Amino acid sequence: MEALTPPTFFERKPMGMYQSMIAPLHDFPICGMCWYQGESNADDDRSYPQYFKRMIEDYRRKWHMGKFPVIYVQLPNYDLEDAGNWVRFRNMQQSLAKLPNCAMVVTIDCGEYNDLHPTDKKTVGERMAMAAFKIAYHEPGEWLSPVFSRAERNGDEIILYFDHGEKGFSVSGGETGGFEVCISERWISDRIEVRTQGGTMILSAQKREAITGVRYAWSNNPENANLRSASGLPVTPFETVIV
Repeated sequence: MEALTPPTFFERKPMGMYQSMIAPLHDFPICGMCWYQGESNADDDRSYPQYFKRMIEDYRRKWHMGKFPVIYVQLPNYDLEDAGNWVRFRNMQQSLAKLPNCAMVVTIDCGEYNDLHPTDKKTVGERMAMAAFKIAYHEPGEWLSPVFSRAERNGDEIILYFDHGEKGFSVSGGETGGFEVCISERWISDRIEVRTQGGTMILSAQKREAITGVRYAWSNNPENANLRSASGLPVTPFETVIV
């Protein structure tokens, strides 16, 4: 048989994706927007913040509703060949939460290492609803995952501070895992002492070597990252330099 002419996927063209699927909704009142995307842009993490910011500004302008809430999903765990830049892309996504009236949902425990479209949609939906309680409906409570804020040195120890971690942390299954520290220009994951103190994490190396960097869940598919907020939400991956 003769080969069929390749079809044109109009929904992947600007006139299909925006003009046909988004523009007709501008006359409908909304409370906010949920956004789960980034895989196709993962190799362009430097430009993506501007794309994302301009899209939000344009949508808010078209809906004439001011700075309506925007909830977006950080990329989950995934580790096939096309996930080469996902670690850095996730790290970049944290900065997007600083945009006006935006919140990030962490899904580092919801993906599958070998499936770009993981099956666990329920958990993602629940966490987006929790984020909506926070920024759209202003319900009291802990609705967002802890996000690394800053680190400081205190003698041989490193104190890590987090946004949305004020009520403390919990560990799912055994001892705290997923942390690495940089000592003498080498990243190690053993010989690390980790403890919680209120809304902070305190790290030290067992041999008291000077720590110059800390990272957590810093891989495409972190298997032992089990740090959560008191309400059970996973802590977002992060990396920081210690001065």
